[in-house]
Amino acid sequence: MRFSRTFRFDLGEISFLRAFIREALSDLDEIVLNHIILATDEICTNAIQHGGAHIPVPVFTVSILHANGKVEVEITDSTQPFPIEKIVEVDCWEKIRNREKGGLGLFLVQKVMDEISVEAMGNHQVIRLRKFI
Repeated sequence: MRFSRTFRFDLGEISFLRAFIREALSDLDEIVLNHIILATDEICTNAIQHGGAHIPVPVFTVSILHANGKVEVEITDSTQPFPIEKIVEVDCWEKIRNREKGGLGLFLVQKVMDEISVEAMGNHQVIRLRKFI
C-alpha cells in the first residue's frame, strides 16, 4: 500500500503528520509504529526548524510504502541536503548530566530505523527511512 500527503512547513502540521502515519500504518505493531512516527517526526521537525525559512516552496511531502515486509517513508522537500545517514555518536549520559537540550534527534532516528538515505534530486532532497518488519 502507498500513501502520500503534503504538509506546510509549520510545526503545527506535525500533529497532522503523526495522525497520517498512524492511519496509514494502523495494522503495525504499536512499538514499530511508534518508531516510524518518532523518526519521521524528528526529520520533519528538524527540516522546519533549520531549513524552512530558506526554501522557495514551504511544503514537504511524506510518502509511505508498506509492502514486502518493510515500511519505507520518503520525505521530499526543497531544503539543502543534510547527510543524516552518517553515523552520529552521542554520549546520552553526558547530555543528561550537563542538562543539554537537543542533539539526540538524529541519534534516535538512527537507533529506531533500519536504513536511512538522502538523495538530492534537482532542487529537492529525498530522505528515505526504512523499517523491516
